[in-house]
Amino acid sequence: MNNSNDETTVRPHIREVNNITVAAEAKRQRTKSHKRLAVAFSLLAVLLAATVAFVSYGAELWGGHTIPSVRHEKVDKAKKQLADLGFKVNEKTKVTDTGVGLVVEQTPPAGERHAKGTEVTIWVGEARVMPELVDMRLEDAQQKLKDAGANNIKVLRQPSTKEAGRVLAVEPKAGTTFTSDQEIKLTVATVRTLPDLVGKTEQQAMKALDDMGISYKKDYVKSDKDGHSVVATEPKAGSEIKEDTKVTLSVSYPYPSGIKQFAEYFRHRPSDVAEFLGMQGFAYKGGYIDARGDAQALYSNGQSNLRLCSNPFDHNFDASGSKDGGHGEAGGINKNHVSKGDVVSGGADFNGVRYEYASSEIPSSAKSLGSDAIYAVMSECGLSSASASCTEDTITLPSKAKDLPKKDGRKFSCMSGTEGDYTWTVLIAQVKKDSDEVRVVVTYAPTSLYGDYDMSGNGGNICDFAAYVDMYT
Repeated sequence: MNNSNDETTVRPHIREVNNITVAAEAKRQRTKSHKRLAVAFSLLAVLLAATVAFVSYGAELWGGHTIPSVRHEKVDKAKKQLADLGFKVNEKTKVTDTGVGLVVEQTPPAGERHAKGTEVTIWVGEARVMPELVDMRLEDAQQKLKDAGANNIKVLRQPSTKEAGRVLAVEPKAGTTFTSDQEIKLTVATVRTLPDLVGKTEQQAMKALDDMGISYKKDYVKSDKDGHSVVATEPKAGSEIKEDTKVTLSVSYPYPSGIKQFAEYFRHRPSDVAEFLGMQGFAYKGGYIDARGDAQALYSNGQSNLRLCSNPFDHNFDASGSKDGGHGEAGGINKNHVSKGDVVSGGADFNGVRYEYASSEIPSSAKSLGSDAIYAVMSECGLSSASASCTEDTITLPSKAKDLPKKDGRKFSCMSGTEGDYTWTVLIAQVKKDSDEVRVVVTYAPTSLYGDYDMSGNGGNICDFAAYVDMYT
């Protein structure tokens, strides 16, 4: 019984406890569910916020902007592009061979993200410009070119009055653009020495000095060299020429030293000889240029006659050129050009000189027709080296002219000599048979001139030939 009672009283108590437990558990489950829901909502909110942040960041709605690449862009376009994104732009220049006027470099680099207001530096391509290098020392000029980016420098040497080692010229010129691999030519001064000008003509020497930039002066001196030729220089050839050096050219006097210094006529220009004759009172009386281009001209001072011609041994002269063929018996050339002006003054060359003494200047000893008289004339004319002579009794004549000396009756004495490539003759002859009045003729010409004439009838002797033509033709 007692056991039954105990069981009856216990059971209701168990049921009440179970109910309480279930309720608590349900409440706990509800609380847990609420928490899970809250966590889920929180996670969703975080995820949503992260997504919004990610999307808005990617859209650069916040967190600054990505720096774009502006290389190879024009400056204005690049600056605007950066400024529109809120960046400050700092512009600099950088020399370059390519991309002149375009952006060639930037920092920070493209692709990095930076806040608005960040400074972006861009370098704009600028051409290399040739600096001023003239008068600089070579070493300094080379360094300046290297600093400017030049990698191909060629040095040329040129004699100059400037200090040795100084830059004389640059190619390309200062102020022009160049690329780093372009050849740059530096012309650098070396010690300048005076070239050998002796023997050159006055004009050649002057041009040489002008081309070298050397100042000079001229002194005319008497010399046995050709007129207008340089006979000496001061300083001498090989001397160093400095910037303040002035060279003296000693130039052979441009005129013969005297009217009877016939050898000198051939050392001067024809125009100078014509001018000299005028200075000595000899007026141009007429002449022409023969078919060979040689002058045939007559001058006179009213007493003495002087001819510049190709047949100085011939006393006959036609100023019109209508009878004279220009080369006497051997010439046969009749196409002569008669000029109204002085043909020698105009520059026409001549092959010989004939001078006929005035009676007032004939040596008194000439009347004897002896050798002493001839030597006196030779001395007066500066002639030497006599090698042949003849008289009316000893002259060799063509067979057809054997009897001419006896028929003519005039006495004469002739002598000739050779000086280098030239031959002279002196003839002293009676004007008339048995007369005390004599005439004196001197000729001077290249020996080769006589090769144009047939002298076989005179034994090939110039002295005999000249006397024969003058006396008997």
